[in-house]
Amino acid sequence: MNKSLYTKHILSNPRLQRFFMLLQNFKFTYVFFFCLVALPIRYWNNQYAIFPSAFSDLIITFLFIFTAAIVFFTFNFLFNNYLLYIQNIKLFTHDKIINKLIFFCTFFMILNILSSSIYFSIYLLNIVFLYLTTKTEESKTYTSRIKYISLFLIFLSLSIYLLFAEKVDSLFITSISVTFPIYFLGFFYQRNNSIYFMYRILFSVLFFFSTSVMSPFLLLFGLLAIWVTKIFYLLLLGNSDYPSLYRIYNITK
Repeated sequence: MNKSLYTKHILSNPRLQRFFMLLQNFKFTYVFFFCLVALPIRYWNNQYAIFPSAFSDLIITFLFIFTAAIVFFTFNFLFNNYLLYIQNIKLFTHDKIINKLIFFCTFFMILNILSSSIYFSIYLLNIVFLYLTTKTEESKTYTSRIKYISLFLIFLSLSIYLLFAEKVDSLFITSISVTFPIYFLGFFYQRNNSIYFMYRILFSVLFFFSTSVMSPFLLLFGLLAIWVTKIFYLLLLGNSDYPSLYRIYNITK
């Protein structure tokens, strides 16, 4: 038996498959998003823990990931209906406008508290906005409108930084400078897949730059999560698209 078949044989074990299915409930996509906000971005803006020691960085990063994973697992188990409701908020319909405003205002406040930065909070809110439109499939119907709103949020965050920032934020400027030319390519594609491309670019570039400088252990944990998720998609669901900047992942078994 060659190595490939042997590996598939091991990972086809029912107990191991149940373990991978259980991992979905920890919502690691959301975990790493909030860890990104609460660790490297907050470190960078507050400068109270610039270049922490390797051991303290490992402990802090692990505790943040562990705590966030437990919180999302508990929330997913106890309040799954509310989580599904949030994921299925249709932003371009005229119903429940007050609920939508409350959600985005609350979420923006949480981002602002965690990151200590208004312009970063708008940048991150843009990622959430694009992500939600793909979850509700509104990206298929309102593709152009979504792109222009996203572009407005990019310029809004940059404008607030240029007008009100008290010091140079090299992380923000570097992320914008590197991201924007690639992000702007999404405007040349009218397919809804371009929305996936845009929010993944915004997130992945910021995640790489911030973690590689401020929290390398978060970067390592993130790469480990990608590797585990790759196994999940490839061997349990038969989908080899992950990771990708523009493909839609099939999570049905």
